[in-house]
Formats: sequence, structure tokens, C-alpha cells
Amino acid sequence: MTAERTPTQMGKHARRKGAQFERELANSLRDWLESKGYDPGEDLKRGIGQARQSHEVPDVAGFYPLWIEAKKHRTCTPKVAYQQAETDLQEHIKRHPEAGYSIPVAITSDNRDKALITLSLDDFLFQFFLPFLEKEQE
Repeated sequence: MTAERTPTQMGKHARRKGAQFERELANSLRDWLESKGYDPGEDLKRGIGQARQSHEVPDVAGFYPLWIEAKKHRTCTPKVAYQQAETDLQEHIKRHPEAGYSIPVAITSDNRDKALITLSLDDFLFQFFLPFLEKEQE
């Protein structure tokens, strides 16, 4: 019979799992950029401000202009994660308007499932789809 974890142990496990997901996500983004011939630079990594205040840095830093909130749970709630990304980005912009982040996104993954991205319809249309259409018309 396995012993049940205490709330403290469960919290530690969740933080460790979250940190691992953030590292894996940063590495996946770095590998993808490099495979396309881009240099991701030194900034693309797991945000290290996690231990302090959440709005100091995104969960995955350096993937400009995206402010990434990463969540991995048994069952994720993308809307809640997206709302946290929006709030944290707004706080960050107040303190560091020059930082280069402008689009909040949530990257969430239920355990043993693929990651999904949540962003606003306006950001999708104007930041991603419109440039694609403009490129197609050239």
C-alpha cells in the first residue's frame, strides 16, 4: 500500500512538475527555432522569477512578444491560465514597458496530453493571421 502525500508534499510535487513543464517548453521552443535557422538567443529559458512575484517574468521568458503562462495539471483550465497571463503581463508592462512582451498566451497540458495554446481572438487575427494574409498577397 502506498502512503498518501501530505498537502505540503503535493504542493512541492506540483511545483516540480510545473517547473519541469516550463523547462521542456522552453527547450522545445528553442529546438524549433534552431531547426528553422533562427538563433533563439540566451533569453529563451524558463522564467526564473517564479519564486518571487509571478508578474516579474513569464513562465517561459525570451519568446518575444509572447508572455507565456505555462500550466500542466491533471485537468487544466486554459481560461484561468490565460487570465493569469493577461493580469501578469499588464503588471509587468506597468513596471517595464520597454521589455518587449505584448501578447498574453497560456500554454496548457493535461497530464499525458499534448500542449494547447490559448490566446485572444484579436491577437490571433491581428498578430498572426493578418501577417500571414499579407504575406500571401505579396
